[in-house]
Amino acid sequence: HPEGYLNDMWLLNMSSQTVSEVIVDEIAPRPPARRDHGGAIDRDYLYLFGGTSQECQDYICGDMWVYNISGPGSCPNDCSGHGVCEWGFCICDPGFKSADCSGMNCPQAVCTYNYANHFLDCLECRNQGQCSANGTCICDSGFKGEACEVLSCPGSCSGHGVCKLGGICDCFQDYGGPDCFEKFCPGNCTRWGTVGIDTGQQGDCIVTRVPECCGSEPSCEWTIRSPLGCISRDPEFIPDHNVSATCVCADTYTGADCGRTTADKIIADENAKEVQSSRGCFSRDSECSVLRSHSFRTMSISDIEAGDVLVSMDSRGNLVNTRLLFTHDHQYQVPTYVLHLEMQDGRRTQVEMTGYHVMPTAECSSVTCEMSRYRAANDIPVGTLLMIQSSGSFEVAVVKNTTTSRGLVRYLVTDSDHVVVNGVLGSCYSTLAGMWETLPFKVLDFVWPSGLQHPAVASALGLVLESPALRSLEDWINAFLSTSKRDSDTEASQSALLGDSHFVASTSLGVSVPESVEKAGEHQCIADRDSVQSSD
Repeated sequence: HPEGYLNDMWLLNMSSQTVSEVIVDEIAPRPPARRDHGGAIDRDYLYLFGGTSQECQDYICGDMWVYNISGPGSCPNDCSGHGVCEWGFCICDPGFKSADCSGMNCPQAVCTYNYANHFLDCLECRNQGQCSANGTCICDSGFKGEACEVLSCPGSCSGHGVCKLGGICDCFQDYGGPDCFEKFCPGNCTRWGTVGIDTGQQGDCIVTRVPECCGSEPSCEWTIRSPLGCISRDPEFIPDHNVSATCVCADTYTGADCGRTTADKIIADENAKEVQSSRGCFSRDSECSVLRSHSFRTMSISDIEAGDVLVSMDSRGNLVNTRLLFTHDHQYQVPTYVLHLEMQDGRRTQVEMTGYHVMPTAECSSVTCEMSRYRAANDIPVGTLLMIQSSGSFEVAVVKNTTTSRGLVRYLVTDSDHVVVNGVLGSCYSTLAGMWETLPFKVLDFVWPSGLQHPAVASALGLVLESPALRSLEDWINAFLSTSKRDSDTEASQSALLGDSHFVASTSLGVSVPESVEKAGEHQCIADRDSVQSSD
């Protein structure tokens, strides 16, 4: 340097490994250039003292100077305007990071400044993803959301499974695939060998979706020719929709899973001839919603157990939980009655039960809908309205057809006397006696909570339910209530059967409701007990 001295000052930030020049105010007083001086740094102050200089008396400097190193230009890039400079280090404003505060935090970041080591320690993306330079989380597999705070599974498990940690779907029964999108037929319409080898296809599995699949099953891939509103197997999200799978058996096979030959059916039918028809039972191939692991899943009636929580309806037409008190499986196949129903949006379902099983029906006028009466399945004509589950409540569906079949059946008793089977509201009654029929089960459950599950009690009740004497008693009760419909005892019996049952008729039923009722905030229709008939 021409003068022998360098008249500048530089600052090394060892944490960020950045070097910046300290701009000194030219107007403010400053020490003369020197050498062999002493210096020290304490916090953000630089102390300068002593040394030799031609500008000092006798070349010996006895002065001391103090300089604040946090002055202008002492921090990298002046903290980019998003922080405060202290001791030559940037303390960034909320939402910003990096040595010069030029970086952006990701949403919901939790940051703490470490004064000892001069860096900003941030928890970003919940440690379930990486925060990009522009402040956006790139989430790990199995997570989503602005801060990777939401569990994510393929297609949200299609509404047919539960999303588990790690982005893995736990599919409901008869559903599969990584997104639970694939619907399986019972037994895959195939008989399997004892070593797990497929011994040959015995039927075709026909899958039906409402709305329809955009392409072919199971990919349902969308194309330009796909219909509007169709269901596509989107890995991000698959909307809730109805799907069913039915086996169409080859000529020599039969059964819901095509697992029996025609010869098997003939033998079973011959065995069944010796067994009197069971009364208030549902087909074991039917399904209901069961509370398992804090969520409801669809399960076969043959797989549910006493103590399970099922779906039912309260007196206002709302979905409620009901506890299963008792089950009994009849040993042989019996004649069954199948009700085929259609909802107002065109969706179809069916429910299969014994012919004497009693079902709650509904009646609708141009203004209101009412719970009408309870009728045996074999006494329900085409055009009858039944109650069917719709989202968080019920709507009505019409019986479009009735057919007969044969199959294995199961008797159920719940604490509410009702249960939703295949989406249809059904009762637990096998006679028109209604609540008096299930009262002994409820009393025993109240006195001895686990009594109905005791092996000895369950065995004894099974013998009673299979006995010809019970069949005769049920026939007498039904005949008495049918022929005495004008008798006061019958009216009291029907009143006890219906209780205070009523349901809310909302516009989702397709029923016109008076404006004054709409403004009241609820659409309530109560059954007129005087008009209730025990039979046609």
